[in-house]
Amino acid sequence: MEIIHGRFLEKSIKCHKCQQYFKTHEEKQTDVNIALKIFGDAVDGLYDKALIISADSDLLPVIKSVQHHAPEKEIGVMFPIGRTSFELRQNAGFGRKMSERLLQDCQFSDEVKIGDTIISRPENWR
Repeated sequence: MEIIHGRFLEKSIKCHKCQQYFKTHEEKQTDVNIALKIFGDAVDGLYDKALIISADSDLLPVIKSVQHHAPEKEIGVMFPIGRTSFELRQNAGFGRKMSERLLQDCQFSDEVKIGDTIISRPENWR
């Protein structure tokens, strides 16, 4: 497993009801970074099959690009619980919906050690 980082930008949004501004955050670059990694690894021959766990149709271009430039590679999608994308499903080599049981079976331990760092699962995720 490899973590692909994006970033969050702070932005102000105006409430349509009260006309007040409030600060929120918007995710940036994550889908692009994931797409570049999937494409680069396909071209470099680092996988035979890839599985994208997302319903974000912004990832459709990478599926099509891999199919064009590395047609021997297969890309599938698994949709998170409660999410789907007709476009991704139609273009991926295979597709599945994530089940509650699979999600439970794939949980990390309550604590994960990476080097000298220990990452603890939030209490409300247990």
